[in-house]
Amino acid sequence: MIHKEFQHLLAIREAAIEGARAHYRSSGLAEAAVPVLVGITGACENVSTLYRVAGSAPVHLTQTGQLALEHALCVSKGVYCITPSFRTDKIDERHLHEFTLIEEEISFDHPLIARSEDEYDSSLLFEALLGRITQSVKAVVRSCVEHAPDAVASLGGRIDDLGEMLSQDFYRLTYTESVDLLNSADDGHVPWGSDLGSVQERDLLELVAREHGGPLRPTFVTHYPEGIKFFNMKVDDTNEDVVQSADLLLPLAGEAVGSAVREHRYDRLLKRLTSSTMFEHIVEQRLATLEDFVPYLEVVESGASGPHAGYGIGLERVLQFLIGSTDIREASVAYKLSAMMGFTDALASAQSGSRAPGF
Repeated sequence: MIHKEFQHLLAIREAAIEGARAHYRSSGLAEAAVPVLVGITGACENVSTLYRVAGSAPVHLTQTGQLALEHALCVSKGVYCITPSFRTDKIDERHLHEFTLIEEEISFDHPLIARSEDEYDSSLLFEALLGRITQSVKAVVRSCVEHAPDAVASLGGRIDDLGEMLSQDFYRLTYTESVDLLNSADDGHVPWGSDLGSVQERDLLELVAREHGGPLRPTFVTHYPEGIKFFNMKVDDTNEDVVQSADLLLPLAGEAVGSAVREHRYDRLLKRLTSSTMFEHIVEQRLATLEDFVPYLEVVESGASGPHAGYGIGLERVLQFLIGSTDIREASVAYKLSAMMGFTDALASAQSGSRAPGF
């Protein structure tokens, strides 16, 4: 039975990856092989959960291909990658040490970004970004439903419900609206400016569905506070307290996609970086200096990457949603293989992060 379930999971993951690649190829995007061994700037998400490779050099296992893709935009206006991501989070029903990220970065002047004129409009790019995420997530789900329906159903996925989801728009509300909605509940108390945890994400999905009078559905939460997001997310033109960012929450899985319009103006980017909590701590702990960020800053200063936006899809959280599981470990081929090979005890004690906050 265990091997049969693993066989089903392999089939679902293969269909998901093929669906993603077919979608990006049809969109005219180039696949980039991003590095897995990176310096501190390759963290890009949370330096407190970086795996450092043994040795004297400050080399780490990557958490995201984002900055590498932003460099690749210098030669291609639309790029993507499918890469492993490594974090020293405690392994539990929501977190893994190793998972797969599907990432895209796209320039404002790519043909996929429909616009009436060439003048840059960050709000137009933001709307296009949400459209790209919706199309990509649906492409992954659709491929699994079409090419591995028996495997999805065998692991608990509801094919009819997934098919209905593919025909519907995703729900959408701002971070501020989310906090207000959560605080309207009987026991709600979420301070504005705090991040949303797994319990708040679950409650929010239920409250939104109740408001719409329908089933639980993927839901975008947009325009998070500037202070809790990564330094290169663009501050909104109409409200400098928030950034042009969006997370996509999936039923059961929670946050499965993180995204943002990137800050392409050098002076503002440099100021955001040097004033960030992340930068303060990595300098204090002598993990890096401003010099380590120079290659990235030079690309932005040159204008070679241009105005752009991007996102990362956590594949295992999408698969968790697909099969209707409350435990992400049930959706991870890598975790199940580690368990078969007797590695899970060693992985559970592998907490080698720098203990610096991510932002």
